[in-house]
Amino acid sequence: MKIKERLNALLHGKQAAAPSTRAVKEQSSAPLPELSSAEDAWAFFCSRLGLPDTTEEHEPADRSLAAFARAHPGAFEQRLLAGLSELAQRARPDGQYRESELEYFLDGFRYFRQTMEAIEPRAGLLMLAEVNRCHCTSEDAFLSLHAAYRDGGELFARRLGVELLDTLDLPGGMRDALRSRITGDPLPDILPARLDDLSPDDIAALFEAHGGLSIAALEQRLLPGQASESGFLAPGERLGEVIAADARRLRELGVSRHALADRLELGLSWHERPSERLAALPETSDRFGEFRASAARVAELARNAGLEGEDDAPFEVEQVIHYKGFQEDPFVWGRHRASNDFVIRSRRHPHLRIKGSALMVPLIRCACFFEGRVRHRVDPELAARVLGLLA
Repeated sequence: MKIKERLNALLHGKQAAAPSTRAVKEQSSAPLPELSSAEDAWAFFCSRLGLPDTTEEHEPADRSLAAFARAHPGAFEQRLLAGLSELAQRARPDGQYRESELEYFLDGFRYFRQTMEAIEPRAGLLMLAEVNRCHCTSEDAFLSLHAAYRDGGELFARRLGVELLDTLDLPGGMRDALRSRITGDPLPDILPARLDDLSPDDIAALFEAHGGLSIAALEQRLLPGQASESGFLAPGERLGEVIAADARRLRELGVSRHALADRLELGLSWHERPSERLAALPETSDRFGEFRASAARVAELARNAGLEGEDDAPFEVEQVIHYKGFQEDPFVWGRHRASNDFVIRSRRHPHLRIKGSALMVPLIRCACFFEGRVRHRVDPELAARVLGLLA
């Protein structure tokens, strides 16, 4: 049964498509209406999308919608679900952004806190899963989904309770990420440590189960201009084939992807300003949005790499380029993101360098993914030599 059908079964009943909300938008400063039906609540909710991003501006509307949701269990949730396609197809009214009104909805989680707390948590989680499965088709929607996951997904999961997450038919990666955020446990890898016995189709199947998407939909999302501007795969590439080929090369070289990811993370940690080197991790930390960690983590990475300090490393970070925005991990729900690129040089072979995004740390560690023939691809053999895992 599809997510939408499961949510219908959970909440019961159907609602007709919402009328146009243009007139309501033009009267956004009018007194709050009395919400007597799901259609009233839906039209009122839509009228608030895109208004100034301040809690004070939304608070009265938030309070009104929350009261309706509590007084009519399931009705508002059902109407929200029915309106996802409508929001995804409707352009934003300001005209200067390419996003649809679905992004307004996803971004609104932080401003409608009382409403989100009134929504049945199972319904809220299934709504996010439905957005991921059917409507997250552009870079903007993808980024907004990650923001909504952080602001609403964790709220729903905590209200539901970690022990009940397994009772919902959610994508495996969504469930793992929610559980990790609640318990603090590390995220499991997407792929096993050894990929020797897995074919490209086997690898693709694991990603389908993890992401709740068909492999075709996931590969489409990985193309340039989708989940990222430069893309993770080039047109015509297949995720399973790319990963299988790189895993095979690492196996031939006798190099562990986890050791490689650890050295890369360590190098980026050491590149922080001297006063912060023992207290800061790169922005690909397993804790989304937390850019500082204990010195114990850096010490652990150095110990695992067999290095006592930065001067002992067979490599050095020549440059880190910082960007204003963030690139989200395309596989993990709201847990990894990066805002910088790096250039790392081998000290043993000064002519050898690798260039890439800091997001490569979790991509390599969790999925043995070095990206396809795109801008940020890192060749696994070259990375192993530069990082000192090969002579």
